[in-house]
Amino acid sequence: MLVPPNSKQRTAIYFVIVLIALIVTYGHTLDASFHFDDEQDIAENPSIRSPWNPHIWKTTRPVAYFSFALNYAADGLDVTGYHLVNIAIHFLNAILIFWFIIITFHTPCMKHHPLSASGEAIAFLCALLFLVHPLQTQAVTYIVQRMASLATTFYLLTLIFYAKARLHADAGKEALFYSAALIAAILGLLTKQIVYTIPVIIVLYDLIFLRSLANVNLNKTNLAIAAGLLISVCLVGLLTGTFNVSRLLRTIPPQQGQTFSITGYEYLLTQIHVIVTYLRLLLFPIHQNLDYDYPITHTFWGSGTILCSLLLISLFVVGLFLLRNHRLIGFGILWFFITLLVESSFYPLPNVLFEHRMYLPGIGGILAIVSAIETACHRHSGRLKLTIAVIIILMFISMTWQRNKVWASEYSLWTDVVSKSPNKARGWCNLGKANFELNNYDIAIEQFNRSLSINPYYAVARFNRSQAYIATKNYNAALIDLNNDIAFRPDHAKAYYFRSIVYYEVGQYNSSWLDINRALELDSTLASGYFQRGLLSVQKQDFPAAFIDFRKTLQYEPKHAEAMTNLGILCSRQNDFTHALKYFSDAITIHPANADIYDNRGLCYFRMGDFSNAIKDYNFALAIDSTDASILLHRGKSYSRLDSLELALKDFSAAIACSTDFVDAFFQRSLVFAALGYYKQAINDLSFVIAKQPDNDGAYVNRGLNYANLNQWKSAISDYNHALKLNPAQQTALLNRAIAFYYTHQFSLAQQDIDRYQPGLNDANQALIEQIKNAIRQN
Repeated sequence: MLVPPNSKQRTAIYFVIVLIALIVTYGHTLDASFHFDDEQDIAENPSIRSPWNPHIWKTTRPVAYFSFALNYAADGLDVTGYHLVNIAIHFLNAILIFWFIIITFHTPCMKHHPLSASGEAIAFLCALLFLVHPLQTQAVTYIVQRMASLATTFYLLTLIFYAKARLHADAGKEALFYSAALIAAILGLLTKQIVYTIPVIIVLYDLIFLRSLANVNLNKTNLAIAAGLLISVCLVGLLTGTFNVSRLLRTIPPQQGQTFSITGYEYLLTQIHVIVTYLRLLLFPIHQNLDYDYPITHTFWGSGTILCSLLLISLFVVGLFLLRNHRLIGFGILWFFITLLVESSFYPLPNVLFEHRMYLPGIGGILAIVSAIETACHRHSGRLKLTIAVIIILMFISMTWQRNKVWASEYSLWTDVVSKSPNKARGWCNLGKANFELNNYDIAIEQFNRSLSINPYYAVARFNRSQAYIATKNYNAALIDLNNDIAFRPDHAKAYYFRSIVYYEVGQYNSSWLDINRALELDSTLASGYFQRGLLSVQKQDFPAAFIDFRKTLQYEPKHAEAMTNLGILCSRQNDFTHALKYFSDAITIHPANADIYDNRGLCYFRMGDFSNAIKDYNFALAIDSTDASILLHRGKSYSRLDSLELALKDFSAAIACSTDFVDAFFQRSLVFAALGYYKQAINDLSFVIAKQPDNDGAYVNRGLNYANLNQWKSAISDYNHALKLNPAQQTALLNRAIAFYYTHQFSLAQQDIDRYQPGLNDANQALIEQIKNAIRQN
C-alpha cells in the first residue's frame, strides 16, 4: 500500500516539477543575444565595467545595474551568465510566490477558509503558471528586464517578511522580520520604480488577511510601520530623482521612432485600452510582440474607450465585493490594478505597452484566476481539475518555448516584430541593425530606408544607415547622414565618433582629430573614442599620446582587446617586453580565437629572440586562420632564425600561395634559397621583388650576391651598380662589388671600392678586406 507523501515531501516534489518546467521553457535561451536596451544599458554601458564604479549608485536603478556589473566582472559580455542570473531570479520568484501564498493561508482570515484545504495546490499551481506563462518571457529572456523580475523578488520578500512579522509572537523575531521587510523594500525601490506601490499592497494585505474587515482600525505599531515604509519610499524616490511631481505633467515628445507626442492625459486614456490588452494576454497569450504598434487615444468619448473603462471599473468593483468572502480572488484583482499604477496611469512613458510590465501585476492576475477556478470547481473531481491544469500547463510550456525561440537573435526578434508591426519605424530600423551585424549591409540599408520612409525624422535610423555606408565604404553617403545627424542632434557624441572614422578612412586626419576630440568632450566615458584617438596618435607618430589613450580605453572598457593589443605593440616597440606580453596575453584571454593577437605576441617573442615561443604563437594563429600570409611569413622568419631552413622555405612558399603578390615573402624565400644553395631560385624570387619594387636597393644587393655565387660576375656587378645608384651609402653593395671587381681582375676599381668602404665597429668583414687588399697589392 502506497503511503501519501507528507507536507515536506510534497513541497520537494513541487520544487522539482517547477525546476523541470523552468529547464524546459528557458534552457534553450542561454545563448540568446543582447536585444534593444541591452545595448545601451549593458553592452555599451561603461558604468557597469566595475561593481564598485560610483556612477552605478548615481542612477535611478543602482541595484539592477550593480547586478549587471557583477555579471560583467564574471563573464564580460558573454550572455550566458546574464541569462543564468535572469532564469535563477525567475525560479526564485516562483518559489517566493509559493511561499507567500502558503503564508497567506496561515493568516487569521484564511486558515479556516474553505480553500485552505487546497492551499498547497493553489500555491503550487500559481507558482507553476507564473513560471511557464508566455507573457513572462520578455521579463526573463530580455536581459535588461531583470529590472522588473529582480524588483518583483524584493516586492515579494517585503510582503513575506511583513506577513511573518505580523504572524510571529516573539517580539525579537518580529522586529527582525520588520527590518528585513524594510531592507527588501528599499532594495526593490533601488531596482525599479514599480516597488512604489508596496505600502498600498501592505496595508491592503493587512486589512484583508490579518484582521477582520469589521475592525479596520490600525493600531499604533502598524500605523508607525506603514508611515515608516511610506517615508522610506518617498526618501528613496527623492534621493534617486525618480519622485518628481513635475514629471507627472510632462509631454513625451516624438522619439524612439514615433511620430507623435503624448501627454499624461492621452497616456492615461491609452492605458485604459492597454490594460484590457494585458488582461487578454494574461488569459490568451497569443500574438505577442516586443514592439506593439498601439494607437494613441486622444478622447474619452470614443465607444472603445468607454467600453474598456466600464470593463475595468466593473472588474475592480467585483474585486472589492469579493474581499469579504473570496479574499484571494479580490486581493488578486486589486493587486493587478494597484501594481500597474506606476506604469499604466497618468505618468507618461515613451512606450505605451510592454509585456514585461505585466511581470509583477501578473502574479495578482494568476492568483485571482486560480482561486476563482478552485472556488468554482471546489466540489468537482480532483482528477478533472488535475487534467485541466496539466493541459493548461503543457500548453503554456509549449507556447513559452516557442516564444523564447523568437528571442534567440536580434534577427529573429525583429523579423517577428516587423511581421506584426509593419508600419512602425523602429522595427525596421532594428531589423536593419540586425542585418548589419550579420554583414548583410545592402539589406540593412534597404531596411533603414524603409524605416525612414515611415518616419523621415527618425534620427536613429539615419545614424545606423551611416554605419552601413561606412561598412560598404560609401563614405560620401555616410558623411551626408552623419552631417544630418549632427545638425539634428548636435550633442550626439557617437555621430562625431563615426564621422571621425570616416575622415580617418579618407585620409582627412585633421578633421578626424577635431571630431574625435569633440566626441570625447560630449562623452568622456566613450571608450571607443579614446581608442580612435589613440589610432590617430599612432598615425601622427605620437606614441606616448597613443599609449595614454589606449590606457584610457581600458579605464572605461576593461576588456577592450584591441586596446590591449595596441598597448602590447607600443610596449614591444619600446623593448618593454614584460608589459607587452601581459597586454597580449590579457587580450588573448578575452578573444582566444583572434589570430592577430597571437601573431602580435609572436612578433614580441621574435623581438626578444625567443623564436621557439614565437613559433608556438604563430601555430595558434594559423590554427585559427591557416591562410593568413603574414603569419606564415612571420613563422617562416622564426624558423630561419633557428636554422630550420626547410620549414622556413615551406612557410614562405605557403605565404606566396595565399598571396601571390606578397613581396616580403618572395624576398625572405630568396634568402632561404640562397642559404640552401638554390641560387637560381633565389634570383627568380629577387627578380620578382625588383619588378614590384624597383627602388629596393637590398633586393639588388642580394640578387648580386646570388649571381656572384654562380660566378656570373657581370650580372652581379650590374646589380651592385643599381643598388649604389639607389643608395650611394649601401656598404654591402660597395664591399661585394669590390670583391666582384677583384675576381674579374679589375683591381683598380676594386681598390677604389675598398677605399670608399666604411667598416663599422667590430666589422666581421675586416679580415676579408685585408685579404683583398693584399691580393690587389700582389697583382
